[in-house]
Amino acid sequence: MYITAAIRCAPPQNKPTPQQRKRCFDYLRAEYVALQPRVVVTLGKIADDTVHALLRDDHRNLTARAPFKHGAETRLRTPAGNEVVVLASYHPSRQNTNTGVLTEPMLDAIFARARALLKEKSR
Repeated sequence: MYITAAIRCAPPQNKPTPQQRKRCFDYLRAEYVALQPRVVVTLGKIADDTVHALLRDDHRNLTARAPFKHGAETRLRTPAGNEVVVLASYHPSRQNTNTGVLTEPMLDAIFARARALLKEKSR
């Protein structure tokens, strides 16, 4: 399993620029290639958009993408025939946790689902 955000630092006003996103993209790609995950948990919409862009760029068989929402799942097949599931989560930022947009039980549910997906794939 791979847990990722698209940006590695907190940008001003919590809004990364396209340049910041582009600068971090190669690191995301390198991590993804090295790990070859079966489940990717994206932390926030920006991470979800970025991971889907990475998968499209890497010529993965990305068909219908699930619209972003907490708990959304997109399944795809790699050229080698392996299935990868992208599991979306709201970002665990202070803004989201302090306002109740993301609660501890919601985040726990994401990781319980990721664990279930990994068990399903290991059969």
